[in-house]
Amino acid sequence: MSLPDDQLVEHTVSERSQLRLSGLSPREIQFLRQLEDESKITLRLGERPNEVLLLTRMHCGVVQAGRHRIFIEPKVPTKNLLYLVESTYVSPDIDFYDQASYARGRNFLEILLHYFYGRVEQLISRGLYRSYMTEIANTSLVRGRIDVSRTIKENFASPHKVICEYDQYTEDVIENRIIRYTLEVTRNLATTPSLRRKLVKLLASFAEVSNPGRLSTDTFRRMVYHRLNRHYQAIHEFCKVLLTGTAIEIPSGPVGFRAFLVNMEQLFQEFLFATMARSPEFADYQLRRQSSSRIVWLRGSGLVRDITVVPDIKVSNSMDVLVVDAKYKNPLVARMNRWIPVSSDVYQMMAYCVAHGCSGALVYPKTLVTDSDIDEIYEIRGSESIFKLKSVDLAGDLRQLKAACYELCLNLRRFVETGRTLVATQS
Repeated sequence: MSLPDDQLVEHTVSERSQLRLSGLSPREIQFLRQLEDESKITLRLGERPNEVLLLTRMHCGVVQAGRHRIFIEPKVPTKNLLYLVESTYVSPDIDFYDQASYARGRNFLEILLHYFYGRVEQLISRGLYRSYMTEIANTSLVRGRIDVSRTIKENFASPHKVICEYDQYTEDVIENRIIRYTLEVTRNLATTPSLRRKLVKLLASFAEVSNPGRLSTDTFRRMVYHRLNRHYQAIHEFCKVLLTGTAIEIPSGPVGFRAFLVNMEQLFQEFLFATMARSPEFADYQLRRQSSSRIVWLRGSGLVRDITVVPDIKVSNSMDVLVVDAKYKNPLVARMNRWIPVSSDVYQMMAYCVAHGCSGALVYPKTLVTDSDIDEIYEIRGSESIFKLKSVDLAGDLRQLKAACYELCLNLRRFVETGRTLVATQS
């Protein structure tokens, strides 16, 4: 069982920050070490015994290490982060986010669960989807079709029974099982009394739906939506985020030792791709995620061969026209009393541009209102390629975020159209 709330010590820290923890047990330190091994946090030894300095990275959410519950908060406003999560997988309803009832909670996890449970409540109010499922039963009453061969083989000693195959109109279908399973997974994540009460109520509504215990890796890929179950698609996508999406990971662990963490870097990459793919600005282009190209090996020892480069997004029509890389970090570093771009990011983008023979864009999030907007273009000397640094404002309200996404796509499309002209002008 989980520890009572009055025995827990709660801590709050922001992403890419640090937190000093003292009085940790060896088991609590061991669990935090496991998260460090998964590159989700970094630990440093403290000045005193059983003390550690926890350095947060780009994962946000909640970690419960025994008696210590650690909330890692994003720098992006929480409602905006919730918008990023859903809009990565489905087209979001902005008005839905503006309702005050979905802004409850002290942290991202609570708001996320309030939101998810609210979506499930809406679904229940419409009535759970029903469909015909084929059932096989060994019964004394004839229903549907009798399986004669199986009846003879299996009921030799019970001549009063027959094996029947029939169709049952039921709620116990895969559409509802996915939701039931996701609700069950969130049992240990519902950390407040209000969330627990709501979860119990929701599970009661799914009493006639079996809990599959686990979902196969291709469950969501095999789902087929049509007129009657189309309204399930959005919530299934959200379930995918909670269960197996690249953005959110739920590692298993002993009771009292669990973590629910959002990989902000992966989420930002997926969000950027989804935003560009839905934008009418790129309707005439083909967008591919993680599409590789090669730097060809010519000669040498043969120990290594071609070098593969994989940008986050590749935009093309009849040829490659733009490679985009999302970087969830501060794009500038201070050096010699001036701000300059992060060198490793620049070198990486130069390799992408040369390998693909096109222009490139490094896209960074703006997470604070006080941050400056960035829109800079650079020329790669000795090459026909250019690249730009561009920030997208995630710090405003939801409507400002939507406007920022539109402006980003418009900006990148114009960069595609004018890039080669700009290179020719500079030559």
